[in-house]
Amino acid sequence: VVSHVERFVCPTISSDQIIGGVPFRFAQDHRPHLAIVMAGRSDPSQSVYGLSEFALRHLENNFRITTVFGSQKNKTIPGLIALENANALLMSIHRQVLSDEERRLIQDFVGAGKPVIGIGSTINSFSLRQTNSPEVSSEWSEFDTQIFGGKCAGVSPDRILGAKIRPDAELLHPTLQTLNSDSSWQVSRMNAWYRFHKLESATKVLVTGSSSLYKETQPVAWTFQRTDGGRSFYTSLGSSSDFSDHRFQQLLLNGIHWAVGLDQPPRIERRTFSFVRPAEKHWVTVRVPTRRRSDTPPAAQFGVESWYRCVIRIPEGWDGEELTVETDEDASIDGVFVNGKAVSYAKGKAAIPKEMVVIGDANLLTVRVPGYAGLVPSPTLVSQGDWTLPLHGKWQHRLSNNGEDFSNMPLPAKFGGSSDIVFTPQEPLFVARPLTLPGEFTTGIEGPACNAAGDIFAVNFGQQGTIGRVGGNGVGDIFVTLPEGSTGNGIRFGRDGTMFVADYTGHNILRVDSDSQKITTLAHEATMNQPNDLAISPDGTLWASDPNWKESTGQVWRIDADGTTTLAAADMGTTNGIEVSPDGKTLYVNESVQRNIWAFTIADDKSLTNKRLFKKFDDFGFDGHRCDVKGNLYVTRYGKGTVVKLSPQGEILQEINILGSRPSNLCFGGPDGKTVYVTEVEHTRLVKFRVDDPGAAWAR
Repeated sequence: VVSHVERFVCPTISSDQIIGGVPFRFAQDHRPHLAIVMAGRSDPSQSVYGLSEFALRHLENNFRITTVFGSQKNKTIPGLIALENANALLMSIHRQVLSDEERRLIQDFVGAGKPVIGIGSTINSFSLRQTNSPEVSSEWSEFDTQIFGGKCAGVSPDRILGAKIRPDAELLHPTLQTLNSDSSWQVSRMNAWYRFHKLESATKVLVTGSSSLYKETQPVAWTFQRTDGGRSFYTSLGSSSDFSDHRFQQLLLNGIHWAVGLDQPPRIERRTFSFVRPAEKHWVTVRVPTRRRSDTPPAAQFGVESWYRCVIRIPEGWDGEELTVETDEDASIDGVFVNGKAVSYAKGKAAIPKEMVVIGDANLLTVRVPGYAGLVPSPTLVSQGDWTLPLHGKWQHRLSNNGEDFSNMPLPAKFGGSSDIVFTPQEPLFVARPLTLPGEFTTGIEGPACNAAGDIFAVNFGQQGTIGRVGGNGVGDIFVTLPEGSTGNGIRFGRDGTMFVADYTGHNILRVDSDSQKITTLAHEATMNQPNDLAISPDGTLWASDPNWKESTGQVWRIDADGTTTLAAADMGTTNGIEVSPDGKTLYVNESVQRNIWAFTIADDKSLTNKRLFKKFDDFGFDGHRCDVKGNLYVTRYGKGTVVKLSPQGEILQEINILGSRPSNLCFGGPDGKTVYVTEVEHTRLVKFRVDDPGAAWAR
């Protein structure tokens, strides 16, 4: 009842659609995490459709599933890093080349004693037929014996296989509890089947088979207790035609439960064929890509149309960009619709007019194909700004018999679209997008810093002397107003959430309680020129740059936890950006006018030693800078309108245009610490861009 209500009456809305941030997951969700990897087939429909439908029908209640698809274009398996967080692995792979990193991920997973389940050609998935590949070093010829305890002896061309459960004492194995001991069935194969050499002693054969060409009995399914302590289950069945047999489904489901250590599942009842398909009555959740070819005779498809729909959330940063939906030219698509309106489709591409989409919100994408045809391959949403969103995963499917139009839904997509068919693009790296509107800050915008909740704080919101708080959606307000005579610049957060502010007009380092918003003075030093930017060491020690702009000189102060101030470095140029390396051993200080970035060693007594030139530029100025967890230094180039990423050796790795000529400072934030927020003076706004590693302070 709950499933029906959520799917067809009032679809679930995920938490991020209402309050932003990362979608909520229940803490009590203790289901094992199963990674399903499908790769290496020129025609993905051979196993993808059957396995995807099997997972949707029989696994999702007891497992949390991540599906990883191999790339036919690049011959790689993008997303295999999911194994690092998975509890079990289900593989449907056909002769796949592995990179060194992909092989390491699988070997580390297996070496940890985690369960592995394989079907079909997975038994020789990494044993290549040709040896002229430049990547042949990644061949893993012993994979079959190491992981599944059996060596493939070849492939039988016979397409008829008689499979039978072993009628002996091994029937007591839990995997066979819901299968009849006298069960035997004839399998009409879409593909040939596999023969094997003698299996390892730690295997237990559950199902055997023979054919008209090869009379000798061959193992068809078995379990294997690996030497690393892990369990493996393998069956040579696994084509899309096998998945239509309830006995095979039961065997595979039981094998998965046994390998993971779960109680055996209930019996899968044999379903009688019905001429009324569920999709003829209501929308049905399916996985895309689906099967490529229809299993219904063409004559029976007359007048039938298949509709597939999903929901796409278009980010704010895509405003004004050209969007297209792309697929193969030979895909059997005869209509593409966005929010209920038809768009022009030809040669595998559908260009979406800008006025059809709602930026920053959910949009309905519907695809129509003739007859009972599936949606293969998965479409991809592409933007002019080089953002791509592969749309493989859950869609909804509906059949129309009398010309019904299912291109739209009664409610807007954000309310009517089920949360499990929503796709959200990942932002490209190092591409800046505005976060706030121009003019929300004064020209004194500076000192960005993020708290643990992901809010961004910057000084002079609306008027001088304030500190503004901006959410991830770009909406801001005044967090605090500083005491009269004080104006903030650099901001940093301590581990306990305390905010520290460099008050350059009052010569203070202020302390702000994040809960009560009470403002106190941590340190006052009358001999400071004007404390400008702040850095914080892992132990909580603060460092302040202190420029004298009139004289083009500067210095550096150390502020201890008790408020004691110590002049740490003198006789410098116009000190501005300041940062501590991730290991807490190096202090980076830049000089805006002189265009130098200096590195100091922080000694055990917190004195600064071994001053050395880290990087010098010949043009434009500097302002704030920050480190990421790998020690790369992101530096604002004031006047040039960029942020430059420097390696720990001072090599330029990236230079990012931040959409304004005067970036004044930056910080790391976002849910994963990989979003850089820049205060930009020319348009008095915050700008953001994504990076590949989180900030050093974010990870402490």
